[in-house]
Amino acid sequence: MPMIVLRPFTGSRDVMGEFANRRIITVATVLGGAVVLTPNLVLLLQTFGVPIPGLG
Repeated sequence: MPMIVLRPFTGSRDVMGEFANRRIITVATVLGGAVVLTPNLVLLLQTFGVPIPGLG
């Protein structure tokens, strides 16, 4: 969750000034967050009985 919350702040020139993330770092953090959060979402859905296609 901190990945989602901190991304807008670290990418903002108004907040971070010259230390704001560049575009490539922003893309990498979004992709990294998706890699971490997707399995968590799948596990939550399975816990609550939602069938996930392909995971039987």
